[in-house]
Amino acid sequence: WQADFPGGNVSLEVEAPCESAASGLVRPFRLSVTSQAPVRLRLRLELPEAREPFPILPGFLFGDNNLAHVKTDDRFPHLTEPREDRPNFSPYWECRADRLSHPAALVAMQGGAVALAIDPYTDGAEGAVGPGVEDGLRNGCFVQAPGTGRNAACGVTFGYRNDPACYVHKGAYAPATEHRLCCGEVRGSLHAVEGTDRLAVHRIVRDLYARYRAERDPRLETGEALRRLVRAMCGIGWSEADQDFHDLRWDPADGQARTLRGPNHEISWTGGTETAYPLIVYGRRFGDEDALAKGRTLLDRIARPASINPKSGFFWDRVPAEGEPDNNGWWADMTGHQHCAYTNGQACYYLLEAARFEGEAAPPAWRETALRVLDQALRAQAPDGNFGYTFTVEDGSIADPEGFAGCWFVPALALAYAHTGEARYRDSAERALAHYGEQVRRLEPYGTPMDTFGAIDQEGVLAFIRGARLWHETTGEAAFLDRLAEGAAYEYLWRYAYRARAQEPPLRGSPWNSLGGSHTSVSNPCIHPMGLLVTSDLGYLARHTGDPYHADRRADALAFVRNALSLYPDTMGYGEAGVLTE
Repeated sequence: WQADFPGGNVSLEVEAPCESAASGLVRPFRLSVTSQAPVRLRLRLELPEAREPFPILPGFLFGDNNLAHVKTDDRFPHLTEPREDRPNFSPYWECRADRLSHPAALVAMQGGAVALAIDPYTDGAEGAVGPGVEDGLRNGCFVQAPGTGRNAACGVTFGYRNDPACYVHKGAYAPATEHRLCCGEVRGSLHAVEGTDRLAVHRIVRDLYARYRAERDPRLETGEALRRLVRAMCGIGWSEADQDFHDLRWDPADGQARTLRGPNHEISWTGGTETAYPLIVYGRRFGDEDALAKGRTLLDRIARPASINPKSGFFWDRVPAEGEPDNNGWWADMTGHQHCAYTNGQACYYLLEAARFEGEAAPPAWRETALRVLDQALRAQAPDGNFGYTFTVEDGSIADPEGFAGCWFVPALALAYAHTGEARYRDSAERALAHYGEQVRRLEPYGTPMDTFGAIDQEGVLAFIRGARLWHETTGEAAFLDRLAEGAAYEYLWRYAYRARAQEPPLRGSPWNSLGGSHTSVSNPCIHPMGLLVTSDLGYLARHTGDPYHADRRADALAFVRNALSLYPDTMGYGEAGVLTE
């Protein structure tokens, strides 16, 4: 197709359809433009007959970004009818393609899913203008919600614009930036698959991964990466006086690390058991007595009877070496001073996992205390399987039912069942997997991290993946392997499939590689290595399905963190070997 416009012309060449690896339809295309003045081209796929459309900009927007359930509606983008007092309310959202884990705009609907994809960068475009365009023209992706006078739609742009605004972080928006050009050509693809639910989009994502996957660049051997991490944690990060780790920030003024929030006495999520367990594994496998001792110190403290609130039956969220435990985690102002399902469920899991790993060397209190809290979770659990988001300090009942965080009880239940053989643990887990599995199938897990205000997130599905894997490992039942595959596919929606070009120093022009890093949520616009938590689970899935796709995705995440670790301190200009930020 060709068309003229004042001062220029545009052409679209669509190639013959071909069957994809995921058994869908793929039509590659080339889009070119010649213009006297810089322009941005928009290629829109209109969907006038789409039933129950669910637009996706992977890592940025899922449907309307959970508008009905968020804790506050002014924090991050929502695809909905516009409101003058809400700059984040819009029926149209466009952003740079490299803001997304895969450079594509997708729409799931009854009967299947469609997508338009575009190369995230165009080199050699003539007359290109915009901030940072000297490093390559950035292209864009967009979605549109149906409404009065408009259809559901998705599409791509040659050049880009952050429209209606540039989302910076929670509650902060900047004026739109854009790239335009006078002459150039870009490639992309149109995708369509049939399916009975939103899971159809995963087949398109698989094709996008095959098309855009970059070469891995780990730059650091795995053993050396582990040694650097542990040396930094046990050296820089450990406070002998507090017998715990600190949350640290680097002070560039005098070139050293300083405490950000003081000693980290949380039981999990950003410290505690989640930190202790891998140190114990490392200590045993590599003969590091210091790492082993520090890990056991934390678990012993958290497993004390005093760590449990006698009224509620749940762990206090914060357990210092000296003084009274409390719920004053750094997130308390966001959740209220309640017990959190995220930290309690994860603490139960890691205590039981550490007890399983250590065998006869594990103190009985690790398992006994975890089972005691887990039994309280069973008493609080709703009939539909939901564990809720927070629990009251008075009696341990569910205070806030909305959120995915309680899914961390599911892997703990698998270990409890393996240890005791008690059917009530399996019954509880099956109801929970059914409840949380519906959110995974709808592509809407939300309310896991306590600093995201109910946003759709990536973190919650890690618990679902680990739980499904452990239950398949325990029972051998195929249904659990199916849940594991669904959870993994959702995680891939957040995991970068290509190498993004960093625009600002110190990463600009560096060997940093985004491949394998995961977005955190639609609220927190950063990329982090938390997907590493399911490394063993993806390997398990690859072995039991014979599908190398999962092995590739697993390898990407390992390469991502090894690459990131290699950048400190020389490339980043601060820190020490083993220091790693989100």
